[in-house]
Amino acid sequence: MIAPGTLAAGDIRASAAERRRFLQVAGGMTAAVTVLLIILANRAADGHLVYVIDDPAIHMSMARQLANHGTWGVVNGVYEPASSSPLWTASLAAVSWFIPSSLNLLPLIFNAIAAAVVLWIFASYQRFVTPRRSHPISYLATAALPVLLLFLPGMIMLGMEHVLHSVLILLAGLLLVRLESTTLSPRAVAPLLGVLFVAGTVRVETVFFALGIAVALLVRRSGQFSTRDISWSRFAALRTGALAVGVSGLPFAIYGATNRGFGRSFLPNSVIAKAAQANRRPLRSPGKLLEALASDPILLIFGLLALAYLVWVGVSGRNDHVLSAVTLIVALLAHAEWGEIGWWNRYEMYLIMFGTFVICRMASEMTVTATTYRPALLLFLLTFAAVSTGRLGLTIATPLASSNTYRQRYQIGKFFETKYQGRAVATGELGYVTLFHRGPVVDLLGLGTYDITVQMRDHGGHVPSRTVRDILAKNHVRAIAVYPLTFEVSREPVGLWHAGRWVLREHNVSGFQDTIDFYASNEREGHILEHRLNAYAHQLPSRVKYMNHNALLAAFFKHPAK
Repeated sequence: MIAPGTLAAGDIRASAAERRRFLQVAGGMTAAVTVLLIILANRAADGHLVYVIDDPAIHMSMARQLANHGTWGVVNGVYEPASSSPLWTASLAAVSWFIPSSLNLLPLIFNAIAAAVVLWIFASYQRFVTPRRSHPISYLATAALPVLLLFLPGMIMLGMEHVLHSVLILLAGLLLVRLESTTLSPRAVAPLLGVLFVAGTVRVETVFFALGIAVALLVRRSGQFSTRDISWSRFAALRTGALAVGVSGLPFAIYGATNRGFGRSFLPNSVIAKAAQANRRPLRSPGKLLEALASDPILLIFGLLALAYLVWVGVSGRNDHVLSAVTLIVALLAHAEWGEIGWWNRYEMYLIMFGTFVICRMASEMTVTATTYRPALLLFLLTFAAVSTGRLGLTIATPLASSNTYRQRYQIGKFFETKYQGRAVATGELGYVTLFHRGPVVDLLGLGTYDITVQMRDHGGHVPSRTVRDILAKNHVRAIAVYPLTFEVSREPVGLWHAGRWVLREHNVSGFQDTIDFYASNEREGHILEHRLNAYAHQLPSRVKYMNHNALLAAFFKHPAK
């Protein structure tokens, strides 16, 4: 995986026996929980492989369009930068081009492979959380690590690119440590820059990590953190840091230039839409920054532990993990400033995996005796178990989340596939609709429709109802399926015919709301839509209640306030 080279001071290597024991315990636990989740989720979704949220289907839809039609977008012949992860989408397209029937399985397979690489890195390059026969608690910590802290089974079932991105960040972190024993020559830094470039094609947050590297290199060469064994100059550190940031951002720049070439904005649609809706200032206040970090307490703990390590360096004189500690602190702050946190814990996952890895390597250095190892491991286990209850809850909720997605957004896609094939439809749930439906799709949340994105950008995150009406008319939209909240973004046009509603009759953990509403542009189309909804009602899975137009009217007059 990583060429041996000359060992730097902080380059920790596990023995073959330690690596084998770690993989047996952590790998076995990860595989067992993942297989159990797949079985339970498949049963919850009536025998279908459905991911916990709708977004993986967006990538699959784009991959199918790219493989079959050469279109980068969700609708044949219409360029749309609906993906913010070009390499992930292109990889799905490449494999599905050879094996078309594999498309729905590919996110699961890719994530399982990436998770195995994560475990191999933890098994090979840290020695703190690893099974030790003299410390039975170490087996418990090793088994809990991939499920509670790294959230690997849950991330595999998410079906997104975040595990792959985490692998690349971990590899970049290892290559950064190797630079301690070099002169930062172009040949020495080339592997790190190569990994950062690839990581940048997966997630733009790579730039935050690269910024951390740039600051870390300068800090390591300055003041009390500089030692005689460092053989590179401040200029070399500055040059390497600038290259790291530039290379990590280059894929985003290329993508942006391509978007402009196709008549779109520089930024992907998702970035523009989310920024418009958030209505955020360029910089957060220190209080808001800490509040963002504290929204996932583990991030704040990582930052405090890394700071504590730097203080300890000043006392002990050891500098083994300064590069990693500073990189982690800066990346945490940058992500809290400009990134997103939450929504199935996916956006910050690369920081959680890198932070866990760094803390484990630091602890390996600081707990060299048996008397310090046991209490440190116990504190590690208790602390991170306490702040990982959310991840444990999401893991447990995975089958239910798959059921929610299957009973709502998956069914919208199947309804439009069977009843509106070739006709224009509109929705705010882009994934399974564009994966199944063949025909024009207007995305009322802007991800797959640039006209909506522009209006959101120009009107503070909202699209005026008159503009929505004009866009629907321009695209000859015949039917609309949305969560009611969608019309808080794209305002509901006057005169839509409310043809029906699906009501989810189970606890909702992955959908935005319990109800999906169906509309048509006029009464005539509304009666057609209602007829088709009535015909499809017998295909709806259990725990979904269908209400037709008359039932909605009766409910309104019975409870007008609702």
